[in-house]
Amino acid sequence: MKQYWMFFIAFISFLTQAQDHKQLADNYYSLGNYNKAIYHLYQLPESKAQQLKLAKSYEHIGNLKSATAYYDLLYSEYTNDVFIAFDYAKLLIKTSKNTQAQNILMSLMEIDSLNPNFPYQLGLLKEQQKDTLAQHFFKRAFTLDNQFFPAALKVASEKIRLKTFKEAENILDAIIEIDNTHFQAWNLKALNHFYEQDYHKAIEAYSKLIELNRPSENVHQKLGYSYMRTMRPEKAIEHYTVAINEFDDKNPQTHFEICQVYMTLRDFEKAERHIQIAIFLKEPQLEQEYITLFDIYNRQRDYRKAFEAIREAIQVYPENEFFVYHYAVTADNYFKDKTQVLIQYENYMKKFGTTGRYRLLASERISDLKKEIHLTQD
Repeated sequence: MKQYWMFFIAFISFLTQAQDHKQLADNYYSLGNYNKAIYHLYQLPESKAQQLKLAKSYEHIGNLKSATAYYDLLYSEYTNDVFIAFDYAKLLIKTSKNTQAQNILMSLMEIDSLNPNFPYQLGLLKEQQKDTLAQHFFKRAFTLDNQFFPAALKVASEKIRLKTFKEAENILDAIIEIDNTHFQAWNLKALNHFYEQDYHKAIEAYSKLIELNRPSENVHQKLGYSYMRTMRPEKAIEHYTVAINEFDDKNPQTHFEICQVYMTLRDFEKAERHIQIAIFLKEPQLEQEYITLFDIYNRQRDYRKAFEAIREAIQVYPENEFFVYHYAVTADNYFKDKTQVLIQYENYMKKFGTTGRYRLLASERISDLKKEIHLTQD
């Protein structure tokens, strides 16, 4: 009898300890303290619930190898459990075990053909593989549930890429009607209007992103460009300045665009400073920047600086027709020695005289220069 009571007391103690470990494991898991949860889970008897929580805990702390090992065991033992199968498939996608993940997701779609999350996850898998079938599965998920936002956003992104802007807008407006604070929907809406070149609406959408406390270099840069295109240069400068000063002062595109705004205001000093920064930052494709710098100096009739700019450009791009021709034109404006100028026009004709855009102008100027030189010699 005494042995019976000792056994009974030990059993009750074991149950109490197990209950304590389970409670502690659940508490630590709920609070995200997964390593502590794992410790207490290991003190529990092996069970489906215990193994599943171990698998999820390991996944949460990034130990995907251990998480996969537990899911392997669970899936092999509980093949018909759709919850385990779905979680396992998502983990397999994370670890690039794509064939196995695809097989599980396809089987889940057969079991429940109306669940949008199954084709959506398959779409993510195909997207990861850069497979064009991804959009097929995203559209299938969206068709099953047009309020399943992750799929809706994927479909809207594709509509923007295909330039079917009105269709994209309809999808995004439906999301925003339900959730007016949905950052991703507003971001895509702004991008949709920007690519559509509806800059007034783009300004509204990008401004909403700032209102939602989602400012970024891209948001301010796009606002700057949109204000520039809607003839509000002061607002454009305001947002370009924020993009430069608060986010990235080494983005050559931002410096190039703010230069364009200063040029419209005829503030050539600031325009020159920003285009010089853009040239310094951007390599190796600088044609447009050199053209802009050249334009700034020409508008000021500062032919010496214009000549220096075009000479620097032609050293970098000796086969650029614009530079070769305008090197001659700028020399024509700057130098008094027309013999040297004639050489530059002839150099252009040697390179581009057959098909060049400026060949008729160059040919006419060569003829005039020869006459001028001849009269001077006489």
